[in-house]
Amino acid sequence: ELWHLSTMSSGLQWDESYQNPWSVTAKAYYGDNVNKLMLTLPIVDTPGKFYNYQSGSTQLLAMCIMKATGKSLASLASEWLWKPLQAQHDAKWHTDETGNELAYCCFNTNARDFARFGKLMLHQGNWDGTQILDSSFVQMATKPALDKCYGYSFWLDESHGTKIFFQNGFLGQYIITIPEYNLVIVRLGKHNLPDGKDQLPEDFHVI
Repeated sequence: ELWHLSTMSSGLQWDESYQNPWSVTAKAYYGDNVNKLMLTLPIVDTPGKFYNYQSGSTQLLAMCIMKATGKSLASLASEWLWKPLQAQHDAKWHTDETGNELAYCCFNTNARDFARFGKLMLHQGNWDGTQILDSSFVQMATKPALDKCYGYSFWLDESHGTKIFFQNGFLGQYIITIPEYNLVIVRLGKHNLPDGKDQLPEDFHVI
């Protein structure tokens, strides 16, 4: 089911390795057709039982959405998110050689427009009076599913005494939302610290 993909509990055979040049993650990043690759991977664990962060689960989720709508991921992001948020600048999505978006990486734009997404989440999916995302989904997505650090495609943290949910990008990029303080923090970075004991990068806790 789709919630298995969103909560990283799909049971997919996937090695989330960024150092091994022969891993499936490397094939997904540098191969010529990521969607074709995804269709070759078996399910090895019972879906919905175990949390295991996998870029492949996000890619499969995107493939399901595109199949259901008949539209590309970039077109959907523009129609459902970027235009309603009145973003001021274009965004760019990494693709493979075939033109398939890498759903798990990387959506590139500027800090101000990333902050618009954080503000959207801060207000439970509402943007200047328009409900872009169902508030019940936002509530569900920002609560732990099978792991305290992860909801429905959102990273989570409560170790600082308040609820925090965020997007954790590549090399220290974040959109951090802290509802209690009516606060959104955006960081665009080139370097990040190693992951800590709680799966979260140490620089997240510093920020």
